[in-house]
Amino acid sequence: MSYAGIYINLDRSMERRDAMEAELARHGLGERYRRYPAADGNILGGPTSLTDSEMGCFTSHYSIVKENRDGAKHLHIVEDDVMFSRLTERMISHIVTSSLMDRYDIVFLDSVIDPLREGLPFREYKELYDKCIIRDEGGNVAKVNFAPIEYVGAASSYLVNSRSIGKLLSVYDEVLAGGPKDAVDTMIRKKGQAGALRVGCLFPFLTSIRLEGITSTITGRKSDDLSALAMNVSRHSFFVDCEMLALLDYAGKVLPASTDPHYRLLSHVLGFSLTPQFRKF
Repeated sequence: MSYAGIYINLDRSMERRDAMEAELARHGLGERYRRYPAADGNILGGPTSLTDSEMGCFTSHYSIVKENRDGAKHLHIVEDDVMFSRLTERMISHIVTSSLMDRYDIVFLDSVIDPLREGLPFREYKELYDKCIIRDEGGNVAKVNFAPIEYVGAASSYLVNSRSIGKLLSVYDEVLAGGPKDAVDTMIRKKGQAGALRVGCLFPFLTSIRLEGITSTITGRKSDDLSALAMNVSRHSFFVDCEMLALLDYAGKVLPASTDPHYRLLSHVLGFSLTPQFRKF
Protein backbone atom coordinates (compact mmCIF):
# COMPACT_ATOMS: atom_id res chain seq x y z
CA MET A 1 0.00 0.00 0.00
CA SER A 2 1.28 3.46 -0.91
CA TYR A 3 1.13 6.63 1.14
CA ALA A 4 0.18 10.26 0.56
CA GLY A 5 2.52 13.02 1.74
CA ILE A 6 1.07 16.31 2.99
CA TYR A 7 2.85 19.33 4.45
CA ILE A 8 1.08 22.06 6.44
CA ASN A 9 1.90 25.68 5.67
CA LEU A 10 0.28 29.04 6.41
CA ASP A 11 -0.45 31.18 3.35
CA ARG A 12 1.49 34.06 4.91
CA SER A 13 4.55 31.91 5.67
CA MET A 14 6.19 32.14 2.26
CA GLU A 15 9.72 31.69 3.64
CA ARG A 16 8.74 28.37 5.21
CA ARG A 17 6.99 27.27 2.03
CA ASP A 18 10.09 28.00 -0.07
CA ALA A 19 12.29 26.14 2.42
CA MET A 20 9.92 23.17 2.44
CA GLU A 21 9.74 23.01 -1.34
CA ALA A 22 13.54 23.13 -1.49
CA GLU A 23 13.78 20.31 1.05
CA LEU A 24 11.39 18.14 -0.95
CA ALA A 25 13.26 18.87 -4.17
CA ARG A 26 16.58 17.99 -2.53
CA HIS A 27 15.26 14.51 -1.81
CA GLY A 28 13.37 14.10 -5.08
CA LEU A 29 10.01 14.18 -3.28
CA GLY A 30 8.38 17.14 -5.00
CA GLU A 31 5.75 14.93 -6.62
CA ARG A 32 5.15 12.85 -3.50
CA TYR A 33 4.04 15.67 -1.14
CA ARG A 34 1.39 18.33 -1.56
CA ARG A 35 0.90 21.53 0.36
CA TYR A 36 -2.06 21.92 2.73
CA PRO A 37 -3.02 25.53 3.61
CA ALA A 38 -2.87 25.78 7.40
CA ALA A 39 -5.78 27.16 9.40
CA ASP A 40 -4.92 30.66 10.59
CA GLY A 41 -6.41 30.90 14.07
CA ASN A 42 -9.55 29.36 15.52
CA ILE A 43 -11.52 29.23 12.27
CA LEU A 44 -13.90 26.60 13.70
CA GLY A 45 -15.05 29.09 16.31
CA GLY A 46 -15.60 26.49 19.00
CA PRO A 47 -14.73 26.79 22.69
CA THR A 48 -11.11 26.15 23.61
CA SER A 49 -8.48 27.13 26.15
CA LEU A 50 -5.77 27.12 23.46
CA THR A 51 -4.37 30.27 21.90
CA ASP A 52 -5.59 31.14 18.41
CA SER A 53 -2.24 30.02 17.00
CA GLU A 54 -2.30 26.67 18.82
CA MET A 55 -5.90 26.19 17.74
CA GLY A 56 -4.92 26.89 14.15
CA CYS A 57 -2.32 24.12 14.36
CA PHE A 58 -4.84 21.76 15.98
CA THR A 59 -7.42 22.54 13.29
CA SER A 60 -4.94 22.00 10.46
CA HIS A 61 -4.05 18.48 11.59
CA TYR A 62 -7.72 17.69 12.20
CA SER A 63 -8.82 19.01 8.81
CA ILE A 64 -6.31 16.86 6.93
CA VAL A 65 -7.63 13.75 8.65
CA LYS A 66 -11.22 14.79 7.97
CA GLU A 67 -10.58 15.42 4.28
CA ASN A 68 -8.93 12.01 3.91
CA ARG A 69 -11.51 9.99 5.86
CA ASP A 70 -12.46 8.00 2.74
CA GLY A 71 -8.90 7.65 1.47
CA ALA A 72 -7.23 4.30 0.94
CA LYS A 73 -3.66 5.49 1.47
CA HIS A 74 -1.67 5.91 4.65
CA LEU A 75 -0.85 9.55 5.38
CA HIS A 76 2.52 11.13 6.12
CA ILE A 77 1.64 14.48 7.68
CA VAL A 78 4.47 16.96 8.22
CA GLU A 79 4.79 20.57 9.30
CA ASP A 80 6.72 23.03 7.18
CA ASP A 81 9.90 23.09 9.26
CA VAL A 82 10.67 19.42 8.73
CA MET A 83 13.93 17.93 7.46
CA PHE A 84 14.04 14.61 5.65
CA SER A 85 16.88 12.11 5.84
CA ARG A 86 18.27 10.17 2.91
CA LEU A 87 16.37 7.15 4.28
CA THR A 88 12.98 8.81 4.88
CA GLU A 89 11.15 7.92 1.68
CA ARG A 90 12.61 4.42 1.44
CA MET A 91 11.86 3.60 5.07
CA ILE A 92 8.32 5.00 4.98
CA SER A 93 7.61 2.92 1.87
CA HIS A 94 8.84 -0.12 3.80
CA ILE A 95 6.94 0.74 6.99
CA VAL A 96 3.57 1.18 5.26
CA THR A 97 3.85 -2.26 3.65
CA SER A 98 5.04 -3.98 6.81
CA SER A 99 3.23 -5.46 9.78
CA LEU A 100 4.25 -2.41 11.84
CA MET A 101 1.26 -0.46 10.57
CA ASP A 102 -1.05 -3.18 11.91
CA ARG A 103 0.18 -2.39 15.43
CA TYR A 104 -0.36 1.36 15.42
CA ASP A 105 -2.88 4.02 14.49
CA ILE A 106 -0.17 6.69 14.41
CA VAL A 107 3.59 6.30 14.06
CA PHE A 108 5.70 9.37 14.84
CA LEU A 109 9.02 9.76 13.04
CA ASP A 110 10.36 12.40 15.44
CA SER A 111 9.73 13.40 19.04
CA VAL A 112 10.74 15.94 21.63
CA ILE A 113 13.54 14.81 23.95
CA ASP A 114 13.26 16.30 27.44
CA PRO A 115 16.76 16.74 28.97
CA LEU A 116 15.31 16.97 32.49
CA ARG A 117 13.06 13.94 32.26
CA GLU A 118 13.38 11.47 35.11
CA GLY A 119 15.72 8.52 34.67
CA LEU A 120 18.65 10.02 32.71
CA PRO A 121 16.92 9.64 29.33
CA PHE A 122 19.93 11.03 27.48
CA ARG A 123 22.02 8.07 28.57
CA GLU A 124 19.33 5.59 27.56
CA TYR A 125 18.75 7.31 24.20
CA LYS A 126 22.49 7.56 23.53
CA GLU A 127 23.02 3.86 24.22
CA LEU A 128 20.10 2.94 21.97
CA TYR A 129 21.26 5.36 19.26
CA ASP A 130 24.71 3.78 19.18
CA LYS A 131 23.16 0.31 18.93
CA CYS A 132 20.82 1.33 16.12
CA ILE A 133 23.36 3.24 14.01
CA ILE A 134 25.84 0.87 12.34
CA ARG A 135 28.91 2.68 10.98
CA ASP A 136 31.65 1.62 8.56
CA GLU A 137 35.37 1.90 9.21
CA GLY A 138 35.31 5.54 8.15
CA GLY A 139 32.61 6.40 10.68
CA ASN A 140 29.91 6.81 8.06
CA VAL A 141 26.40 5.44 8.62
CA ALA A 142 26.20 2.09 6.82
CA LYS A 143 22.97 0.70 8.26
CA VAL A 144 20.20 1.71 10.65
CA ASN A 145 18.18 -0.66 12.83
CA PHE A 146 15.09 1.20 13.98
CA ALA A 147 13.52 0.62 17.40
CA PRO A 148 10.26 1.79 18.99
CA ILE A 149 10.43 4.33 21.83
CA GLU A 150 7.88 6.19 23.91
CA TYR A 151 6.40 9.21 22.14
CA VAL A 152 6.76 12.44 24.13
CA GLY A 153 5.62 15.28 21.88
CA ALA A 154 5.86 17.30 18.63
CA ALA A 155 3.62 16.81 15.60
CA SER A 156 6.16 17.73 12.94
CA SER A 157 6.17 14.31 11.24
CA TYR A 158 3.96 11.25 11.63
CA LEU A 159 2.24 8.45 9.73
CA VAL A 160 -1.49 7.82 10.02
CA ASN A 161 -2.67 4.27 9.34
CA SER A 162 -5.26 4.43 6.55
CA ARG A 163 -7.40 1.92 8.45
CA SER A 164 -7.33 4.19 11.51
CA ILE A 165 -8.34 7.47 9.87
CA GLY A 166 -11.96 7.08 10.95
CA LYS A 167 -10.88 6.21 14.47
CA LEU A 168 -8.59 9.24 14.70
CA LEU A 169 -11.31 11.48 13.28
CA SER A 170 -13.72 10.29 16.00
CA VAL A 171 -11.15 11.19 18.66
CA TYR A 172 -10.71 14.65 17.15
CA ASP A 173 -14.48 15.21 16.95
CA GLU A 174 -14.93 14.21 20.58
CA VAL A 175 -12.17 16.57 21.73
CA LEU A 176 -13.50 19.42 19.62
CA ALA A 177 -17.02 18.94 20.97
CA GLY A 178 -15.73 19.38 24.53
CA GLY A 179 -13.32 22.20 23.67
CA PRO A 180 -9.60 21.37 23.15
CA LYS A 181 -7.51 21.92 26.26
CA ASP A 182 -4.20 20.52 24.96
CA ALA A 183 -2.09 21.22 21.89
CA VAL A 184 -2.52 18.61 19.18
CA ASP A 185 0.63 16.62 20.02
CA THR A 186 -0.16 16.56 23.75
CA MET A 187 -3.73 15.49 23.00
CA ILE A 188 -2.54 12.58 20.86
CA ARG A 189 -0.01 11.49 23.51
CA LYS A 190 -2.65 11.53 26.24
CA LYS A 191 -5.10 9.59 24.07
CA GLY A 192 -2.37 7.05 23.47
CA GLN A 193 -1.64 6.74 27.18
CA ALA A 194 -5.37 6.30 27.85
CA GLY A 195 -5.65 3.52 25.25
CA ALA A 196 -7.93 5.46 22.89
CA LEU A 197 -5.21 5.48 20.19
CA ARG A 198 -2.29 3.17 19.45
CA VAL A 199 0.64 5.58 19.26
CA GLY A 200 4.21 4.61 18.37
CA CYS A 201 7.48 6.40 17.66
CA LEU A 202 10.48 5.19 15.65
CA PHE A 203 14.05 5.76 16.81
CA PRO A 204 16.50 7.03 15.60
CA PHE A 205 14.40 9.75 14.02
CA LEU A 206 13.72 9.52 10.29
CA THR A 207 12.94 13.22 10.14
CA SER A 208 13.93 16.25 12.17
CA ILE A 209 13.30 20.00 12.12
CA ARG A 210 15.38 22.87 10.82
CA LEU A 211 17.15 24.55 13.70
CA GLU A 212 18.23 27.94 12.41
CA GLY A 213 16.70 30.70 10.34
CA ILE A 214 13.03 29.84 10.88
CA THR A 215 11.05 30.47 14.04
CA SER A 216 7.83 28.80 15.08
CA THR A 217 4.56 30.12 13.69
CA ILE A 218 2.80 29.04 16.89
CA THR A 219 2.73 31.98 19.27
CA GLY A 220 1.66 32.21 22.88
CA ARG A 221 3.52 29.16 24.15
CA LYS A 222 5.15 29.35 27.57
CA SER A 223 8.66 28.20 26.58
CA ASP A 224 11.19 30.86 25.59
CA ASP A 225 13.12 30.69 22.32
CA LEU A 226 16.43 29.51 23.79
CA SER A 227 14.80 26.74 25.82
CA ALA A 228 12.89 25.58 22.75
CA LEU A 229 16.10 25.69 20.73
CA ALA A 230 17.91 23.59 23.35
CA MET A 231 15.14 20.98 23.17
CA ASN A 232 15.33 20.97 19.38
CA VAL A 233 19.11 20.57 19.42
CA SER A 234 18.77 17.53 21.67
CA ARG A 235 16.14 15.85 19.48
CA HIS A 236 18.09 16.67 16.31
CA SER A 237 21.13 14.89 17.78
CA PHE A 238 19.16 11.62 17.45
CA PHE A 239 18.28 12.26 13.79
CA VAL A 240 19.49 9.59 11.37
CA ASP A 241 21.38 12.13 9.25
CA CYS A 242 22.65 14.29 12.10
CA GLU A 243 26.05 15.82 11.41
CA MET A 244 27.20 15.66 15.01
CA LEU A 245 30.30 17.87 14.86
CA ALA A 246 28.43 20.57 12.97
CA LEU A 247 25.57 20.38 15.49
CA LEU A 248 28.04 20.61 18.38
CA ASP A 249 29.59 23.71 16.84
CA TYR A 250 26.14 25.22 16.27
CA ALA A 251 25.05 24.53 19.86
CA GLY A 252 28.23 26.16 21.17
CA LYS A 253 27.42 29.32 19.23
CA VAL A 254 23.72 29.69 19.99
CA LEU A 255 23.31 28.22 23.49
CA PRO A 256 25.10 30.33 26.13
CA ALA A 257 27.15 28.46 28.71
CA SER A 258 26.49 29.24 32.35
CA THR A 259 28.91 31.56 34.15
CA ASP A 260 27.99 29.98 37.49
CA PRO A 261 30.92 27.68 38.44
CA HIS A 262 28.57 25.26 40.20
CA TYR A 263 26.45 24.82 37.08
CA ARG A 264 29.60 24.31 35.01
CA LEU A 265 30.83 21.70 37.50
CA LEU A 266 27.50 19.86 37.42
CA SER A 267 27.50 19.89 33.62
CA HIS A 268 30.83 18.01 33.70
CA VAL A 269 29.41 15.49 36.15
CA LEU A 270 26.30 15.05 34.03
CA GLY A 271 28.40 14.61 30.91
CA PHE A 272 30.43 11.85 32.59
CA SER A 273 27.29 10.18 33.95
CA LEU A 274 26.06 9.69 30.39
CA THR A 275 29.15 7.68 29.40
CA PRO A 276 29.62 3.89 29.75
CA GLN A 277 32.31 4.54 32.40
CA PHE A 278 29.70 5.74 34.89
CA ARG A 279 28.27 2.97 37.06
CA LYS A 280 25.13 3.42 39.14
CA PHE A 281 25.44 2.25 42.74
